[in-house]
Amino acid sequence: MAIVCASPLMARESREVEVAAALAARLGEPLLLVGVMDGEPLSDSVRREALRHLEVQAERLHLPPGRVSCRVRSDTEEVLADEECRHSRWVVAAAEGWRTSAWRRASLPERLARHGCGPVLSVRRADALVDWMRGRRRLLVVVGVDPLSPTADAAVSFLRELRQVGPCDVLATYVCSPLEARERLGIH
Repeated sequence: MAIVCASPLMARESREVEVAAALAARLGEPLLLVGVMDGEPLSDSVRREALRHLEVQAERLHLPPGRVSCRVRSDTEEVLADEECRHSRWVVAAAEGWRTSAWRRASLPERLARHGCGPVLSVRRADALVDWMRGRRRLLVVVGVDPLSPTADAAVSFLRELRQVGPCDVLATYVCSPLEARERLGIH
């Protein structure tokens, strides 16, 4: 299973690519760079230019030959429909730089998480994540736990995956309603 990195091609700087490369190297997985034009019509010349841009980025990553592949997509819907994205080990995406229409408030990382495209790592501070993957710092992970929720089990089990990448400090949280707790305990 590949590490998929979704990057907005219209953004100035794509630091999430460095995070995805460090993650792929750490886990020994291939890397798929997906450049997204996000609403721009793709002529053949624009697609070739965007693909060349991704290939230049791939060369700078210094990963072993054959471990990086590149694709260009015209919009986020193509990324969501991509079969390799849906079955990836991790999806790394920029937290910012995505265009969103007025009727759709969710960014690409949020939609990737909703559509079940592997665990999504939304990159805000690339340097901190790369330092964590290289063992230079610990990652603080906040996990919401609820004994009645199946998604809490998935979040807790994902901690094993995070710990394969680097050292983690875990803060488990549980939010309860005082009214529900009183009722449950029979307190009036």
